Amino acid sequence: MNNWLSYLSNILIMTMKYGGGIFASIFAIASVGLYKYQASLIYMPQFPEGSRTDVWTPDKFGLSYQEVIITTPDNEKLSAYIILQNGTAIAEKRPTGHRIPLAYEFYNKMLCNVFMLSYRGYGKSTGSPDEAGIKTDARAALDFILQHPVLQNTPLIAYGQSLGGAVASYIVAQRQDRFKALILENTFLSIPELIPSAMPLLSPFKFLCNQIWSTVTILPTITTVPILFLSGLRDELVPPSHMKQLHDICQSKKVWHEEPKGDHNTTCMQPGYFSKIREFLRGEFGD
Repeated sequence: MNNWLSYLSNILIMTMKYGGGIFASIFAIASVGLYKYQASLIYMPQFPEGSRTDVWTPDKFGLSYQEVIITTPDNEKLSAYIILQNGTAIAEKRPTGHRIPLAYEFYNKMLCNVFMLSYRGYGKSTGSPDEAGIKTDARAALDFILQHPVLQNTPLIAYGQSLGGAVASYIVAQRQDRFKALILENTFLSIPELIPSAMPLLSPFKFLCNQIWSTVTILPTITTVPILFLSGLRDELVPPSHMKQLHDICQSKKVWHEEPKGDHNTTCMQPGYFSKIREFLRGEFGD
């Protein structure tokens, strides 16, 4: 019996010794892989399928437009659409193609000019997306708007969904003097704080995250620009509690609206969505 116990103990010690080593190796490999390739996991510029080859244009929805190419300081070429009429400019900081139906609503129902930007790596824009690069893109886009013969003379409204909300918050915080309103839909506190719900298996690795997008830090610095918060209560990617916390810490004039049946991608399709935006804009700009 003693020999058997001794033999079993040796097996357990060997298993713990080498099993631990194998686990540590796997953890190290996974950590390196996640650190290196996290931008691909976060931004997914190829999704949905065909996003970079079948890029919608505004004329698909009967909108006349101008396509412009904006060159960033680091020499990336960004595709953007401008849809003009006499009215307000909307700076929409999201990949353009599959968001054109939103542009249609802003243009036709709210009589807005619309500026739509594809970040680097999205649509027909060059490069690969990361936080520093997209912030560069946002600044370059605003510089373009402020030099445009029509857009520079109109009130600017930043509009963003999810990541677009983080980008919009960033650029408004940078230039509060030039923006008249900010509209956020289903935006997160930060990427690290989003990981446990969006990618729970990666929670142990969130300390490796170098794509931060800390809206929770940036938003309280906006104090002079009115903000509309649009929250889909069935959002399966960004917990609605993120939007509620952003609303609560907001130091500027603010309006809250929730869509009980809206999820991450369908909040903008809910019946009361654009009515609330119109009401918000009417309150800020009048009829």
